[in-house]
Amino acid sequence: KMRLHPVHMVEKTRIFIDDTYIRIAKQEDEEAIRALWLDRFEDEDEQSTSFYFDHIYPHAKTYVLCFHDRIISAISIEQFVVNGYEDSYYVMGVLTDRSFEGQGFMKRLFNVVLNDYKEKRLYLTAYHPEVYKSLGFLPSHFMNKVKIDKKYYKTMETDYSLSHEVNAEVMSSLYDNYVSSCLEYR
Repeated sequence: KMRLHPVHMVEKTRIFIDDTYIRIAKQEDEEAIRALWLDRFEDEDEQSTSFYFDHIYPHAKTYVLCFHDRIISAISIEQFVVNGYEDSYYVMGVLTDRSFEGQGFMKRLFNVVLNDYKEKRLYLTAYHPEVYKSLGFLPSHFMNKVKIDKKYYKTMETDYSLSHEVNAEVMSSLYDNYVSSCLEYR
């Protein structure tokens, strides 16, 4: 019954636009962003999240939208090398706290990022691409999942490199053939 109480409903659905602010993430924000990351990305676990935060996050520029000093949305962006395009960036870590979904916070945060990177080429990989169409993102590439048989992994639990020697020329030829119809990847 308390969920239907008028005061509760006002607080639950109120948009606190004036009580929010956007800033660049600080080092001390990493744990809060990591917790949101683990909560929002169901395919992530501690190991993959640690890899991201140890190797990718430190180089990315992360924008956060805060409500009363609590991070409720975040977007990270990193320079992305695309042959022929110097000003290319990859958008990642697009996340909003579940209790603040549907109130326009991510759109507001994205508009700041898009304004800061307006003459740049932006890429993102989306779980739900239709969400990004209103922001001007259009499909340009399609992903193909490849499952590698575990027998090709080394037996050590922490080392996920492939166990057989790979000829760089053969791999390069396979890659070039695979992306031959994708100008952005060559």
